[in-house]
Amino acid sequence: MILVTGGSGLVGSHLIKQLAAKGTIVKALYHFTKPTYSHQNVHWVKGDILDVVALEEIMKDVTYVYHCAAAVSFNPKNKKQLQQTNIDGTANIVNACIDTSIKNYCL
Repeated sequence: MILVTGGSGLVGSHLIKQLAAKGTIVKALYHFTKPTYSHQNVHWVKGDILDVVALEEIMKDVTYVYHCAAAVSFNPKNKKQLQQTNIDGTANIVNACIDTSIKNYCL
């Protein structure tokens, strides 16, 4: 099974559709609102890439990870959120992949 983080975002949502169309089983991670896209091969999971414990649980039965979750802003007021999501969140994904013996991941 493949995990795609950022499933409700621009990149993640397109990747999920492509993978599902090819018959790949996808565990799709979203943060706030569950996307309306539905496919028999897509299993939506609510989660936060800043929650290390939850990430390891989410990665059970996963062999590959595509990390597409990110925050984008040009407003200096969002600096903390950008750092948490894009730097700390990515570090959490990499560490969880290592801890759960993921075969391969793409950042």
